[in-house]
Amino acid sequence: MGVRICVYRALLTTAVVAISACASNNGSNGAPNNPMNNDTADAGPDTIVIQDFVYLPANLVAAPGTTLKVLNRDLEAHSVTSESKLGNFVLGAVGSIEFDTGVIAPGGSGTFSVPSNASVGTVIPYFCTVHKSSMVEGRVTIR
Repeated sequence: MGVRICVYRALLTTAVVAISACASNNGSNGAPNNPMNNDTADAGPDTIVIQDFVYLPANLVAAPGTTLKVLNRDLEAHSVTSESKLGNFVLGAVGSIEFDTGVIAPGGSGTFSVPSNASVGTVIPYFCTVHKSSMVEGRVTIR
């Protein structure tokens, strides 16, 4: 009986050590083991980063005529698609401002432009066409 307990303890200890090693393996640059670059510091002021099913920043302020870049640093495809009001989850416009990046593959990027005649103060909500209400919606505010 004592031998069995020792074998089980040895197996359990080996499993715990293996799991701990996997959990703490952050790769050579200190980033999690994710094929995407999760650093948002280099994204720039006119960039929306999609990471872990979240838009970063969730509320972006942009000037009329600005081209906004979208970086998908998630492991699933996403989009940035305007809607006429929060919770609609269909392509829509606010003050004639409408945009859709189309589906952006993991690690990919897309762009959309704010019209040069966009009215200051306009707030355009957006969502992901792939995940709809599974993701928190974002907003672009015209400054």
